[in-house]
Amino acid sequence: MFKVLRDWIQRYFSDEEAVILAVLLFLAFTAVLTLGGMLAPVLAGMVLAYLMQGLVLTLERLRVPGGQRWGWSSHCSWGACWCSSWSWCRCFGIS
Repeated sequence: MFKVLRDWIQRYFSDEEAVILAVLLFLAFTAVLTLGGMLAPVLAGMVLAYLMQGLVLTLERLRVPGGQRWGWSSHCSWGACWCSSWSWCRCFGIS
């Protein structure tokens, strides 16, 4: 049993990049588990920003002028900030 485990570790973790990847994944996983409540608004904001990029590209494809594009995207981002701050306040028990 130990020989099989030792061979598997030797095969996959003999590469320096694989070890670095494993350490980074472990650290990221630990950070999300321990700080998940505080990181939830940040992660939600990142997801919303990613989704709004599609809106901006659609508006560019429709040749909407830059000022109006900025207006549409800023309205969406303010809505995202409002949702994010609401969840942040709930995280810390602020009414």
